[in-house]
Amino acid sequence: MATPTERRDQFGPYLKEVRTKLGLSLRKVEEFSNGKIHNAYLSQIESGRTKSPNPDLVAAIAEVYGLDYWNLLYRAGWAIPEDYPKDERDWHGWPLRDLLDLTKDEMDELLDFAAYLRRKRDRKTSTGKVAARRRSTTR
Repeated sequence: MATPTERRDQFGPYLKEVRTKLGLSLRKVEEFSNGKIHNAYLSQIESGRTKSPNPDLVAAIAEVYGLDYWNLLYRAGWAIPEDYPKDERDWHGWPLRDLLDLTKDEMDELLDFAAYLRRKRDRKTSTGKVAARRRSTTR
């Protein structure tokens, strides 16, 4: 089992990996958190320059990334009670607890697929905006 210091050292790279697999830029994370997570500060956490973000920030990150708060708090090096409340939120009709049974490879595939879906949606959105601009300029 990793020590709190080892967990803190691994926290930033873990967050960067998850954010990248979700297809989110630092600025998108700030936008999706309504400014609770500043992109520059998240960058410092990911690079290891900041090791122990406060629990409120960890909660905001968990919400944006769709991760279990208590698990993320533990990964950040904080002590949590053994009987911590498990996150039972639905993730689009899918209880998050069901994701706990996935292997690392399966979780990587799921995150890759989620990133693919976001890119696909973003392309549709940007294509629609371009088409709307074209229609408005030709009138």
